[in-house]
Amino acid sequence: MNKLVKAGLISVLLLFIIMQLWLPRTISRSLTEALDKELDYSEEISVKVRSFPSIKLSFGFVDRLEIRGEGVLIDDLPIRVIEGEFEGLRLKRVQEEWEVVRGENTYLNIEFFEDELNDYLRDKEELDIFDNLHINLLSNKVMMVGNIRLFNASVNLQIEGRFLVGEEESIIYKVDNLAVQNIVIPSALIEQLKDQLQFEIDLSDLPFPLKIRNVKMREDKIIIN
Repeated sequence: MNKLVKAGLISVLLLFIIMQLWLPRTISRSLTEALDKELDYSEEISVKVRSFPSIKLSFGFVDRLEIRGEGVLIDDLPIRVIEGEFEGLRLKRVQEEWEVVRGENTYLNIEFFEDELNDYLRDKEELDIFDNLHINLLSNKVMMVGNIRLFNASVNLQIEGRFLVGEEESIIYKVDNLAVQNIVIPSALIEQLKDQLQFEIDLSDLPFPLKIRNVKMREDKIIIN
């Protein structure tokens, strides 16, 4: 092998190594900036991508993408921690923004706490029948307490329920038991109230395809996986 061929091979190898190191960092930085702009608010957010060979990133093919964030606001819900991993992503540029065409969410960890959930629910239209609404997050159940107007009287309700997986990108609060103090209410009305007090928390505003598999209720917080 002559010197010219060797020099050419070395140049190609060096270019490949440089691209393998430089391109993922550049795309990761671009995606982090785009995600930060798309979220309502974030204290800290980062995106890391990996592909081999990295030249695939130039065409929007991402082998693996990781998200890490703290203090994130999604659809007005304050989220303390968000972590996600995705594989086989296909991205494309639409009006100078990244859009996910396909991909699989292989790992998810979202945590939000009781105080943030109470602040969020005060603005939910489904729950505007309540006065002094408050939610307590307990192990394996959620207690909701508040007053509503029934028969020209202020009635105290105590509701026990759970968060369940709804669509792939949402969770639903389902009422299990409803206790009413100091008034007799027809059973049909109680069932109607149970249906009305169900609500959904939608996380689809995150610009990556979430797949929620499980919701865990812990003392003072909700964990979504």
